[in-house]
Amino acid sequence: MKMEQTNRTILFEELNPHKPSLLTMIGDVKEQESLTDERIHQIHRQLEVQSFQQLIEKFEPGIYMYLNTSKCQVCFSYQSYQMEGYEVSKIALDNKNSLLSTIIELMDSKKNGQYLLKNFDYVLARLVPEKQRKSFFEQRKELIKLFQQNQTENAKKVYENIVENHNQGLFLLTIFLQEAYEVLIEKGADNRKDRFIADTTTSNLVTPIAISHNLQQKERYLSEIQQYEYMKFMEGQQSFYNKELLSCCMLLPTINTKKQMAELQPVYEKYLDYYVNIIKLFWIQGKPLIERLLGIKLFFEQYGEIREGMHPSLVISNFSVKEILDMDARKRLQIYLETVNQKNYGKNTVWYGIIPNISLADYKKEINLRERFRGTKEKIQYPVNSCQEVSVLLQILGEYKIQTFISPQITEKTTYQWLRQHGIKTWLETLQEYEGLEKLEYVIPCYPNCVVIPKEQAQLNLGHSITYDELEEQIRIRGERKLWLDGLGIEASYVVAGLFSACQCPKYLELKYKKNIDDKLPGVAYRITEENHGLVTPTTMAREVLSFPRELIEEIQRKGVGVVLVPYQGKVIVATDRTLAYQKGVRDEICHIQTLNYIHRVIRYVTQDYKENLIKQFFQNRAGNTKMQWMENQKSINSILKEGESMEYEIDEKNGTCTFTVIFEKSKKGETVRIAK
Repeated sequence: MKMEQTNRTILFEELNPHKPSLLTMIGDVKEQESLTDERIHQIHRQLEVQSFQQLIEKFEPGIYMYLNTSKCQVCFSYQSYQMEGYEVSKIALDNKNSLLSTIIELMDSKKNGQYLLKNFDYVLARLVPEKQRKSFFEQRKELIKLFQQNQTENAKKVYENIVENHNQGLFLLTIFLQEAYEVLIEKGADNRKDRFIADTTTSNLVTPIAISHNLQQKERYLSEIQQYEYMKFMEGQQSFYNKELLSCCMLLPTINTKKQMAELQPVYEKYLDYYVNIIKLFWIQGKPLIERLLGIKLFFEQYGEIREGMHPSLVISNFSVKEILDMDARKRLQIYLETVNQKNYGKNTVWYGIIPNISLADYKKEINLRERFRGTKEKIQYPVNSCQEVSVLLQILGEYKIQTFISPQITEKTTYQWLRQHGIKTWLETLQEYEGLEKLEYVIPCYPNCVVIPKEQAQLNLGHSITYDELEEQIRIRGERKLWLDGLGIEASYVVAGLFSACQCPKYLELKYKKNIDDKLPGVAYRITEENHGLVTPTTMAREVLSFPRELIEEIQRKGVGVVLVPYQGKVIVATDRTLAYQKGVRDEICHIQTLNYIHRVIRYVTQDYKENLIKQFFQNRAGNTKMQWMENQKSINSILKEGESMEYEIDEKNGTCTFTVIFEKSKKGETVRIAK
């Protein structure tokens, strides 16, 4: 049989609500049992990606920012809509966005073998593009020069140009705060950039004594009359978004009196508070989306840069897990899976699923505790997928033999550091909530999550608080304005799904092993935890802790459920290769379920939907047939059946069924199907 793709994966996350979702593309399914080939082709053309770059191009992820700078109000949303009085702009999270690019650079560098960030300010400072600054300063300089020459009409044209090209709230805010700070307290070698002659004998006081004579020789200097006309000109312009803030930015270079400096201080404080709030709210809204994007990047990163091979393929559902509680949504998903997974045609089959962000067992308990004790430090509650929502989705995916990787929400309790200090108890308690489900052999828990920016390093120094003493004409620097944000992480389900998807490709395995790989077979039977396979095919993750104690490794190997990642010999490797069914005392390894699924689908294809005579032919020991090829090639690392393993079948004529059984080294798995006459 010709090998079809065995690593198509479906991700249940919403990346952009303005793009089509799997549910919207399926549409009305009344009286339908399956979708047409053309509809499946359309769905995969729009929602399927084979690289991180494709994802960015197809889904254009980003966050909409709504600013009212005159009232110092801000909100963020994934949705674009109209709000009267607010400037709306999209912060695109793509390869051109310097914020996301900087975080990706951080991940790629793996400084000192760890995901550590030494300067978080540098990351967030790149939220606003740098290229606008030079153009803005040049046009402002030109405007001031025109007022020096009393060319008001020409000045109006330049001002309109500035409004058209530079009237973005966040850009103006950063410009203003940077320059206002320089005006108020920066002490350069040239006596504070020629603004004031100042007494700087103390470390936290700046006393303006007089206006520098050098300032009057500068191109930006305006006489008292010119400055009056300049300010009057600003006030006379038509109302538009950010007018007050733009006027502040335009006036800054012309400040040349102690009175003006005193008036500037409360304006600076107001906008500094506003900026702090913007960054705080942006991070609250943007962090989950950034983490999803980084997770997808890591999914593809596991495969590397192999040009020819079975590239992992990711179908983005683009709807949230909670929508599956709706019966209509459930029906739509089932019809899609019925079409791609139940037909005797393997090209469109979905093999894997990813459901990230599942709630921990004590999540609700923590929320209730904080509600009762409001005096404690408030924590931000990010949306999570509840046990009920995840359970419904897992049941559907299990019916269609989709092995689904799940991972817990990103908190301090789901990190390598927590695992090292407290063991796997917290994670096992969460998994107990899913014990009552059927088809647990298709559920693959993944743990722990990795850290990109640790919470203890996610501190921003956003400026200095300042007061002005009118009696003594002194500025007092009260200290830095610091903001602590939640750290940034990547869920284990993305990494593990990416690794198992990569291992399906014989080209990937050949790259790792150099020999003893059958290039005609996928890696469905690849035993990642046998011998030293885990070290040969590790994840691409950097270590966050140097090592785990031997006792913890032994506990994980003894009790671990699903895939538990551990640091070992300088790499992060798979320590356990089990399904959730292992909790019930059944020895269910991921590779066994994959192998059984693959054999089942091959038999279905070869026997034309289980025709009895073709089943008997398939199991005949004759040269050239598929079963004999598997039996004769049991020594390759990715052989379907290993040495000592075998297959058998039994036909029940009375009930019209056939049971296929695969005998593994320490267990056996069976599948019963109805025979076609």
